[in-house]
Formats: sequence, C-alpha cells, structure tokens
Amino acid sequence: MPPGNKSRCSPTNGKLCITCSIFGMIGAGGYKGKVNFGEFTLKYGNTIPKKLPSMESPFKDYPDYNKNKELMPERFDVSKEKDRKKPYKYYGNERLYYCKACEDGDCQNCTKWEYWEHITEAGKTRDLEFRGRKFYSTDREKNPDNAVKKDSVDKTTYEMLEPGSILEGEITFQNLREEEGRLLAYALNIGDHFNMKLGYGKPYGYGKIEITVLDAENMGKRYLTGKNINKDLVKKWAEEYRKDSGIKNTIERYEQMMKKVQ
Repeated sequence: MPPGNKSRCSPTNGKLCITCSIFGMIGAGGYKGKVNFGEFTLKYGNTIPKKLPSMESPFKDYPDYNKNKELMPERFDVSKEKDRKKPYKYYGNERLYYCKACEDGDCQNCTKWEYWEHITEAGKTRDLEFRGRKFYSTDREKNPDNAVKKDSVDKTTYEMLEPGSILEGEITFQNLREEEGRLLAYALNIGDHFNMKLGYGKPYGYGKIEITVLDAENMGKRYLTGKNINKDLVKKWAEEYRKDSGIKNTIERYEQMMKKVQ
C-alpha cells in the first residue's frame, strides 16, 4: 500500500481518505460526510417476487474441528471453545480476494487454516499487501451456475424490481472538493460507461442499474450565491475523472471487467 495509507482515517486530525471524506465514517469521533442520498421512489414498473438458489458461502471450506479434531494443530486445545472458533469466526475468503499473507502468493490453493497460520506467524505488524477487490464481472453472468451450490434449489423469495423499472430521487452534496466531485460523478456511472450493480443476486446478473441526470443545480443560487451547476457540468466531471484522475489504466481495466452489456 502507498506510504501513509495504513493508518485509520480520523476527522479529528484532518486525515481522511477520499472515500471517507465523501461518504463519512463511524468511529474516531465520527464524520457525517458530504453526500446525502435521498429516497428514490418507483415512478414506472413494478416489484415482483423472485426465488433464488443459495450462493456459495464465504466460509464453505472451513474444516469442522468439532467433527475432525485430528485436523486441529497441536498447539491448539480442542477442548477450548475459543481455539475451535478462531479461524471460523474471523476469516472468510480474504485469501482469495484481498490479502497476500505470505511470500508464496499461491492464494487460490491456500486453505483457510494455512491462511490463518500465515498471518498469525507474521503478527499484527506485518506489511500489508492487497491483491485487489472483489467485483462481480459481467462475463461471470454468462455462467451463473458458478455461483450456485451443487444440488441447490430455489428456496428464498426476494422482492425485486422488474426490468425497465424507473426510480427517481435526489442526491445532494455540500463542500465537495473538485477531485471528490469528479470521483462521485464517475462512481455513479454518469456517462454510462460500465455496468453498475446494486443489491442481492449480482452473480446471477441481477442488480444492473443505469443512472441518468435529469437536472442539477446549486441550491446556493437561490440566495444569489455559489457557482452555477448543471447536468452538463456533472457529466463533464465524470469524463474528466476517467481521463485525468491519474489511475487511467485502472479505470480501463475496471470498465473492461464491468463492460456495458444490455
């Protein structure tokens, strides 16, 4: 990670990453953030019930030490509940998605127990290295069975919006820096450059949304103060971030992974 990026954000000392600065944070005194998402109401379309199969649990390959005590390393006492629960309680699929806990880097074949052993041995002061974040790519939707357990059946009903539904609402922001305004506009996919997804069932292809700016205004203009803001300016912010943010290569890879498909 970049130097100085390992410490926690704190509004008291004025050190906030761009995400916490925009959206706020809890802890360390708390910080409200600069963006407020209002309630979006259904203007067109309907909600429909939909059953989905269970998706793979992030804890699926934890050894069951209660049934297989011989798998428990000798330095742990199987009679102590805290030892039996340690790896199950604290670790999901971090080794696959986020963190390199050892120099080998064979994360795909590393068991959860090996992962826990590695980070325990390295200690809390170990250097952190992240492989990246988990995204549900558009290509994955071509093979939705990858997200389904074998012999799984549809058993849970969810309330969903039917395709083509339209919701309308407001997003308000205050005191955004120029860089933050550009990032927010791009993250909302103003310009429709990638598949934005919200909610449950993303591995199956659900949750794709498109955001369209109907209007934008500086509320301060009502009181003869502030700069002029309109929807064309917001679109310009998004394009400027794509081209001039300093992470152009990362954005190109992200858009390729989440490429726009109907």
